[in-house]
Amino acid sequence: EHGGVTTTFDATKGTGGWSFTPTGAWADGDYTLSVSVEDKAGNTSHSASLTVTVDTQIAINNIELVNDSGIPNDNLTNNVRPHFQVTVPTDVNVVRLSIDGGKTWFNATQSATPGAWDYIWPDDVADGGYTLTVEATDKAGNKTTQELDFTIDTTLSVPTLSLDSADDSGIAGDNITNVKTPGFTLNNIDTDVSRVIVEVMHNGIKQEVPLVQTGGQWRFAPTSDWADGDYILTVKVEDRAGNVKQSAPLTVTVDTHIAIDRIELVNDSGIPGDNLTNEARPHFQVTVPADVNGVRLSIDGGKTWFDATQSATSGVWDYTWLTNVANGPHTLMVEASDKAGNKTTQKLDFTIDTILSEPTITLDSADDSAAGDNITNVKMPGFTLGNIDADVTKVVVTVAHDGKNQQIELIKNGGVWRFTPGAAWTDGDYTLTVKVEDKAGNTNYSAPLTVTIDTQTSIDRIELLNDTGIVGDNLTNEARPQFHITVPTDVNSVQLSLDGGINWVNATLTSDGVWEYIWPTDLVENTYTLTVKATDVAGNTATETLNFIIDTTLSTPTITLDSADDSGTANDNKTNVKTPGFIIGGIDSDVTQVVVQVMRDGHSEEVELTQTNGQWRFVPGSAWTDGDYTLTVTVKDEAGNIRHSAPLTVTIDTQITID
Repeated sequence: EHGGVTTTFDATKGTGGWSFTPTGAWADGDYTLSVSVEDKAGNTSHSASLTVTVDTQIAINNIELVNDSGIPNDNLTNNVRPHFQVTVPTDVNVVRLSIDGGKTWFNATQSATPGAWDYIWPDDVADGGYTLTVEATDKAGNKTTQELDFTIDTTLSVPTLSLDSADDSGIAGDNITNVKTPGFTLNNIDTDVSRVIVEVMHNGIKQEVPLVQTGGQWRFAPTSDWADGDYILTVKVEDRAGNVKQSAPLTVTVDTHIAIDRIELVNDSGIPGDNLTNEARPHFQVTVPADVNGVRLSIDGGKTWFDATQSATSGVWDYTWLTNVANGPHTLMVEASDKAGNKTTQKLDFTIDTILSEPTITLDSADDSAAGDNITNVKMPGFTLGNIDADVTKVVVTVAHDGKNQQIELIKNGGVWRFTPGAAWTDGDYTLTVKVEDKAGNTNYSAPLTVTIDTQTSIDRIELLNDTGIVGDNLTNEARPQFHITVPTDVNSVQLSLDGGINWVNATLTSDGVWEYIWPTDLVENTYTLTVKATDVAGNTATETLNFIIDTTLSTPTITLDSADDSGTANDNKTNVKTPGFIIGGIDSDVTQVVVQVMRDGHSEEVELTQTNGQWRFVPGSAWTDGDYTLTVTVKDEAGNIRHSAPLTVTIDTQITID
């Protein structure tokens, strides 16, 4: 069977057996053969099919220089290790390559794509022209050969660029010209160059100009006038193999005039840009084109000149006057010269002003409750500002109160500078300072003025300092109570009374700003009402009371062994009970703490008790061993009084022996 057509042939029997030979030549392709046999009895049988491929041809479909650089498909590359890809029929099983006329062969590698074979030269191939020979062999043993001419070119000269000498004005070779369309000559351009570009960079903008050789020369000239400034030119060349080289950059300066771009009074103070300063040694900065090589200044109409110094920033020149310049208006003259000899002059009017009067601030006499003491009971007092110069541009009053500052900028009203708070001030000290600033930026401050607003007084706190027992319950066991009274700082008198104000005693102001009084004689146990009266500088008076109690007595407690546990002889404090009970007596109703201390063999244990069913009792928490135990009761009441019982020694004896 071949091509969908089945043909039947009779085999021929010879001396060597049965055989079959086609009657005509078979075309290339696949043929499937099967044999059918029949014996004399009519039995038939069939062989398995046999597929035979007839292949009498081979071809190389394509040879490609994969890393062909420069112009595509010209088989010219600047890669010294050329990469070839050979496309052949899929039955090809060997592809090899040679570039020395078949003397040396290298086997290609079949790629993942059927029919594509690759080979990259493992060693650098020298520049020059080559003939690649490719030989392909298929599975049937057919062979074919094909050639490809290619060239390796890795060299390209570095081009040069120079300003035409005819256009290099001024100093020869400085690349400064006053020609607005200067000409340039390009050299060292190889004959196989396919592209020449001049790149021009100016003011951050790049322009690329492709060139064409004219009259056997490579030249460049701008098609329109160049403005003054620096131009950086670079030549880029590319040959047919894709090699690229670039010239060293050439900086050319076009300079057809000179100018002074800016004159700045650097230490202009006050309002920016008004050329008014409070610096007696003015600092000027002159901005000029970068090719300027001389800048000088004068303030006497050109009689005396001073040379400026070029700063680290190109085109910027500085000069600071070395001596003080007098107050008043001045005219600065600046002269600039460039490398080409161009000169220009420019002026700047400026003023030196270093003087500003010190302002004053006073409390209006109508609001000063006692003339000159700056204490007032007016909550929104008025203030008058004086000594304010006419050129003042800003007046600010700063008010400091309780650690906070408030700044109020004032406006002159009716030819007078005044200040009144926008809202009522609370009692306290207020420190006012006036700051003024003039057009030149001079500033000055008034002396601070402290004003006290005092419309009332108060007693902030009364404290029983030697309050004993529970803190803050105003209960003490001290017969001479000590009091601390905290009041505003303007209070100048504090008095105390225990008899409703019939008799008064004077407290003393401590270094901490607290008023103190310690009763000089013992007070009897009782409940008292303390009356405190405070008087301030303005005569305001405030009164507060404090109830307190003096308690200096506390009963002495007792401890006894419970009679039920006192075994043997009564009241001998000997017992055979290992956890005996004890009764505590003499406990006052205001006692807040009861502690039993047990001493045994030099060791001490303390047990704090709680009253149960109206009784105070103590029982050990665990059995005591035989021996002597000494018990003491300590009690403490609400006032902090402490008392101790007489010690009680108890003997535990639970054993007896017959010696």
